Amino acid sequence: MSTFSNSMSPPQRRAHATSRASNVGLACSLCRSRKVRCDGKLPACQRCVKDGQDCEYATERARRPLKDQIQNLRQRVADLESQLDASRRSSISVDPQGVREEPDESRPIIMATGSMSLNAEGNLVHAGSSSTFFWFMKKRAMENLPQAHPPTLSYLFPPHLPVTLSPSMHDRLINLAFQSQLEFGRIVDQTLFRADLEENHNSRTPSYSRFLHLIILGHGCRYIDDLQPSLSIDGTYENRGDIFISAAKALVAAEMEAPCLSSIPAFALLAIYVGNMRQDHLAFTYQGIAVVMAEEFLLDQRVSDHVVTMSDSDRRLERYRQMTYWVLSVVSSWHFCVFGRVHHWPGPVQHIEIPFKGSSLQVDPISLVDLAFKYHCRLSKIAGRIVSQIYNRADDRRQYLVKLDQELVTWCAALPQQLKPDGFASNPVPHVVAHWAFICVHTIILHRPFFISLGDHASSDLSMDRCVTAASDILWLMRLSAVYGEARNCSAFYYAIFCAASVWILLAAGVDRRGSDQEQQARSNTGLANTKDTISFLNRAGKVWPSAIDSANSLRELLIEYTGITM
Repeated sequence: MSTFSNSMSPPQRRAHATSRASNVGLACSLCRSRKVRCDGKLPACQRCVKDGQDCEYATERARRPLKDQIQNLRQRVADLESQLDASRRSSISVDPQGVREEPDESRPIIMATGSMSLNAEGNLVHAGSSSTFFWFMKKRAMENLPQAHPPTLSYLFPPHLPVTLSPSMHDRLINLAFQSQLEFGRIVDQTLFRADLEENHNSRTPSYSRFLHLIILGHGCRYIDDLQPSLSIDGTYENRGDIFISAAKALVAAEMEAPCLSSIPAFALLAIYVGNMRQDHLAFTYQGIAVVMAEEFLLDQRVSDHVVTMSDSDRRLERYRQMTYWVLSVVSSWHFCVFGRVHHWPGPVQHIEIPFKGSSLQVDPISLVDLAFKYHCRLSKIAGRIVSQIYNRADDRRQYLVKLDQELVTWCAALPQQLKPDGFASNPVPHVVAHWAFICVHTIILHRPFFISLGDHASSDLSMDRCVTAASDILWLMRLSAVYGEARNCSAFYYAIFCAASVWILLAAGVDRRGSDQEQQARSNTGLANTKDTISFLNRAGKVWPSAIDSANSLRELLIEYTGITM
């Protein structure tokens, strides 16, 4: 008789049932569960004569459940149903393709029996959480899913990155990139970049994109000081960030197809990375892409006069536009590229602030940088001939460039009026001087010295020699411009002189440690003498171009900081 029927029996039979409850049968537990007839005798060997298994005996007769136990079970069932109902909105249903992103709201989570149906996408969906088949499908689908990560940290793992990075390593690479390069000139705003990385890493904003993220990590790898096998860092400065740069290069076509404001500094940074690997033509290409994008976004057109009538969102966008164009036209090209690794150089200098202070930063953004980039991108034939002369002797280059006077004049005349550099006269010589100065500056940028040795002395020596050669050419052009005063009226020409002077200051500081002590001292003396000549020239030029005085003062500060010498 069942327990339920016993509980409903009349009182006179209840006493009989209670008396029997104290009697425990001699059949073992296995026999009792199988309802097998048993002789009721306790075997001495404690082994069942029918099955040959060890006997286990109940110590007391099974009792019926009490009312409070039944109430407790009912409450637990109600709690479970409420939990299932609450989880129905946040849980995921499973189809043969894997876990779906959204639950099927049209079907209840609990059904008497499981059922199969097709959803709106045509996938087979099983409904009915109590079905064994449902849980089997869910288990298989979860096994096939990649390892789940917290949504806020998904940018640390593939497919967002080519390799998995720990949060500490990720922060370290970004900090190295900004401390060693990106903070010079603020080509990327670190605060805005990090905020969008945390909140919008699956989107593209004016200050963040996955493309830019990969390139920044690639720059950060260059400055890491210990080997990281997982990042393929083997001690070579040039290729240290290739694992991230290769992933970024795979996104170039998509970024060009649908660019955003963050694409412009990203391509400028990519040009700097490959330029430091002495891939000149590829660097020209990436920088040219950035310039073309700037034109597409009309960044070369000032709309500041209309900012007053803009909404707040439009004003923020305009600030993004102006900052991006400033970075592209001046900062990313000349400023931090040369000084990006100053505080990593061996010697007494441990840290350096941004060397461009005061009004020396207040240059017209429509400058020679724009013209020269357009020159290399749009007039590839002329650019190719000029760039090919970089590797020739200085005298040969001068003779060759004179032959291009008429082509340069024709090209400048064809440019829109607002893109012409200030002060260019009809005389073709200033054109040659300005464009030649730009080529020399670009040589310094793309082949900046590896003043810290990472085991590749040949690359360091080659980079140093090429930068010194370019600085020597700018020094020659500076003296030539004393005859042709028109060239001195070009504001960008003074930045070329400033860039060359930075090389002379580094020489004066003794960063070139090749050869004997006498040879090192001779190079240091040459650097100091050329620095003094440059500062004197800028002081004289300040009579016709006041910003030249600011450049001279900045050079004095750098000279004191590196050498302790005052002028």
